[in-house]
Amino acid sequence: MTEYEGQIRNFCCNRYEEYEEQTFPMLHTRFEDLLFHGEEVTKLACDCVGGVFARKFQYIEGSAKENGMPIHEGANGLVNAMVQYGNPRNRLNGMTDRDR
Repeated sequence: MTEYEGQIRNFCCNRYEEYEEQTFPMLHTRFEDLLFHGEEVTKLACDCVGGVFARKFQYIEGSAKENGMPIHEGANGLVNAMVQYGNPRNRLNGMTDRDR
């Protein structure tokens, strides 16, 4: 293992350790699961936390980050996100080498 790989491993271990040490319940979901199985994942999450699924699930087609802030410029809406994350060759588009 290189020094860099060791640093990444330690960073991830420390980060997840912080989650494990929390005294309140948490639920984590992957973006891809919400994107491609949103209704099912939302229902399961509601069941998990004791909520009631309203059966009025609706995808929002526009970007959630359309707030005019420069950092969110070019954020994806629903269809663009599906195109990007649904194709393994496109998943890393727009990421820097550091992000990968």
